[in-house]
Amino acid sequence: MKPKKIHKIALVCSLLPYVANSDVVKHSYPFSKHYEIYIVKGRNLEQVDASFEQAMPSWLYSTGFDAYTKYQYNFKIDEDTCYIHRFSFEVTYTLPQLVINEESKQLKQEYESYLNELYRHEEIHCAISMEIVDKMYDAARYGLNNPKKCALSLKQIRIFENTLLEVNKQFDRETNHGEFPNLSSLLVTPQYFDKCKIERQPIKIQ
Repeated sequence: MKPKKIHKIALVCSLLPYVANSDVVKHSYPFSKHYEIYIVKGRNLEQVDASFEQAMPSWLYSTGFDAYTKYQYNFKIDEDTCYIHRFSFEVTYTLPQLVINEESKQLKQEYESYLNELYRHEEIHCAISMEIVDKMYDAARYGLNNPKKCALSLKQIRIFENTLLEVNKQFDRETNHGEFPNLSSLLVTPQYFDKCKIERQPIKIQ
């Protein structure tokens, strides 16, 4: 028996304006992950489904989704020299964790696949985003090392900003927000999965 409710996933992008570089090696800019976990409980499918709606933050409930990934990049780049004053990237995962006791262990079979896919979907959003943010960082460094190409580098960064939005929309569109995880045509470099790995367990038995 499958969970009755179809749970979907969403992603929000927060764009911080840049004005315009530091000499650091690739991937060395600060990256941080944050977690907002809400606890879901119940002794049967009906109780667990109800718990999703009761336990999730009200802002998340209003979206109609069970999970949310917010990513934010923040950079300031000099428009004339491409000097990187700051550059950082962070992700905040809002996720459910199903907590059940030994007597209700059968619920693990009902929800394990869904929750694993949900967590994986969020990791992919982070990974495809970080890969593009890396390209933005590379473009800034190229402009720094080639001052005559600074304006071109800034233009490329703006293009990557649009790409970042479109790629995430494409991923959600192709998978129907995670409902069909294997239908995405996007390929993700493994190293980004490692960085974006969610270090929390979707199901906890106590």
